[in-house]
Amino acid sequence: MVAIGIGNIDILSYDGTEWIERTLSNALYVPKFVDDGIVIGNNEESIDSVISHLQKKFEVKAMKLGCFLGMEIKKFGDGSIFVHQSAYARKVLQMQCNTLPSPRLMKSHLPAYLLPKEIWTVRTKLIHISRDVKDVAVSFYHYACNRYPFYKVSAHDLFHSFYNDYIVFGPYHQHVQSYRQLHHLDHLLLMTYEELSENTLACAKRVSEFLGCTLHIQFCRKGKVGGYRDELSEEDVKNFDEWTRRNKKELAME
Repeated sequence: MVAIGIGNIDILSYDGTEWIERTLSNALYVPKFVDDGIVIGNNEESIDSVISHLQKKFEVKAMKLGCFLGMEIKKFGDGSIFVHQSAYARKVLQMQCNTLPSPRLMKSHLPAYLLPKEIWTVRTKLIHISRDVKDVAVSFYHYACNRYPFYKVSAHDLFHSFYNDYIVFGPYHQHVQSYRQLHHLDHLLLMTYEELSENTLACAKRVSEFLGCTLHIQFCRKGKVGGYRDELSEEDVKNFDEWTRRNKKELAME
């Protein structure tokens, strides 16, 4: 990839599976897995050039992107894309349901509109926990850095990507609202991380009554509420708050 000009400006490599090139006006990403890969960019000429160079050196078949490593990708007319794992999530849930005894406990980062439709007909009990988005961003940054040592990005750059909806598991506010608008459902319990931290026992009792079972409480991680104040700059806090106000207004969130 370096031989054809990818990565001359800013390169990030992970076991030889990903190349990134960035300029002020151009961004090009070429992740690959075994013998499959994607060429992603904001410039059609750059994308065509990479594919052309690869086809000259290797036996490469260029196809329309629809699914990659379990991720389904939809492209809209305005150039934006929507990435989800609905089919993969259904497959995993089916596998777990076939091997785990009932009652089963599963966790997911999916918004309500990407959950298997059977959840709404069978009326599986759901507990959704939301958290101050600024604390979420800080937690996500540390998780990414600890989980993926090759993840080389500054905290500020990640926060910028977060409140511009450029990260996975987003957009954040649309995710939260997808559950909040279903608050009337009796098989859905809405909670916040803040209330869990402030009054853990009372929340545990709510969960116990909701599930109709006895819970054994186990604590882990400090999960400090408002910990973002120690790590976010004033500019980032301001941008997060403005982003939140804008989204709450557009989504009619309380």
